[in-house]
Amino acid sequence: MKKIAIGALLLLGAAQATDAPSQMDDGGSGGKTLHIAIVGPYSKNDPVAEQIRMATELALEEAKDYISVNFGWHLDTITVDDEDNLNSVSKVLKKLSADNRLVGVVTASNSDITAALVEQLSKDRIPVISSTATSNSLTERNFLNFNRLIPRESTQGAVVADFMKKSLSAKKVYILNDKTSTGEDLATAVRSNLTQDKVEVVSYDGIPDKTYFAPTLIKIRNYKPDVIFYGGNAELGAELVKALRDADISTPFVGGAGLDTPTYTRLAGKAAVGTYFSTVVGPIEGYAYADDFLKNFKKTYKKEATGWAILAYDSAKVMIKGIARAAVMRDTDLGKVPSNNAIMDGIRGLSAQDLATGDVRFNKKGDRSGTTLFIMKVGTNLEPTMIRKVGAEQ
Repeated sequence: MKKIAIGALLLLGAAQATDAPSQMDDGGSGGKTLHIAIVGPYSKNDPVAEQIRMATELALEEAKDYISVNFGWHLDTITVDDEDNLNSVSKVLKKLSADNRLVGVVTASNSDITAALVEQLSKDRIPVISSTATSNSLTERNFLNFNRLIPRESTQGAVVADFMKKSLSAKKVYILNDKTSTGEDLATAVRSNLTQDKVEVVSYDGIPDKTYFAPTLIKIRNYKPDVIFYGGNAELGAELVKALRDADISTPFVGGAGLDTPTYTRLAGKAAVGTYFSTVVGPIEGYAYADDFLKNFKKTYKKEATGWAILAYDSAKVMIKGIARAAVMRDTDLGKVPSNNAIMDGIRGLSAQDLATGDVRFNKKGDRSGTTLFIMKVGTNLEPTMIRKVGAEQ
C-alpha cells in the first residue's frame, strides 16, 4: 500500500513530526481486521460501563473510514464481561488471548481487576488504556503497556484535602475507607496531604462492610470531627451516610470518585443531600471541547452522554491514534499492522491536541501529564452539581 505523509497523520492528531520512530520490529496481527476489546462489568448492567462501551464504539465508528482508506484495516470492537469480580480475570484473559486480531484493550474495570489484566497482558505486550482505574500502584509498577487518561488517587487526594481545609474549614477529619486498593490509596493520600497542611486526622479506619458501622459511629461521636471523609465504593458509601444521618450525625460528609455514580444517590436517598464527593470525571459542562462528541453521542444512541463517556471516547481515540502513529513512525508499508511493541511506543509517546478532554500526553509511568479533577455537591433533587474544577500536573 502507498505510504501517506506524516502530515496526514497529524490531521488525525496522532503524532508530532519530531517524534522518533520505534525501534521495535514490525509484526503481523492476524490479518486486516483489528479488534479493540472493551472490558468491564457488563453483566451487572452498570451505567458507567455502558457509557464507556457506547463511547468507545462511537470513536471506532468515526475513525473507520480514515483507517480503512489510509491503512487498509478494518477496526472493530469486542465486549468482554469481567463480572466485576477479580476471580473472573482468568476467563477474561482466556478470551482475549484467543483473539489473534487483538491490538488493544480499553477497560471499564475497577483498579484491582485492571491491575490483574495489565500484569498478564504485559507479557504479550498488549496495550491497555483505562477510563476507570485510579489506583496509584498501576502506574508505579511501570508497565509499558498501560496508560490512563483518568487521574490517579494521589492526585485526587491532594485536591480533596485542599477542599476540606479551605472550603469546609476542617481542622479535624475522620477518615474511612472500604479496604479496597482504590479506597485505601485515596484515603492514604488524603491523610498525607491533610497532615502536611497541619489538619488533624483524628482517626483512620478501614470498614469493609456495614458490620463495622456501630463502633465507628461511637468513635465519631467521641471525636467530633469537622468533616468525615470516605474513600470507597458507592454501595458501602451510601449505607454509611444513611447510618450517619439516622444516628443524627450531621457532620459534613465527603467521598471520593467511588461515589460518582447514580448508584450512590439511588441507595442513599435523602441522606445524600448536601454531601460532597471528588471525581476524576466531571459533568459534561466541565469539558469545553466536547460539544461535537456530545451531539454525535446523542444522535447515535438517543441518550445523553456523561463525563465517563467523554473520557472513554478520548481513551479510545488515543488507542486508535497510537496504532496509526506506530504504523507511520515505523516508516513501513502502511498496510502492515505494526507490532505490539510499536503500538505501545505509539501510545506512550503520543501528543494529541484535538480531544474532547483537552491535550493528552503521558509521563514516563503512563499517567496523563496534565489532568483535571472536580468537586461535586449533591442537591435536594439528588443530582450532583460541580462546585469546583481543579487542574493538576502528574
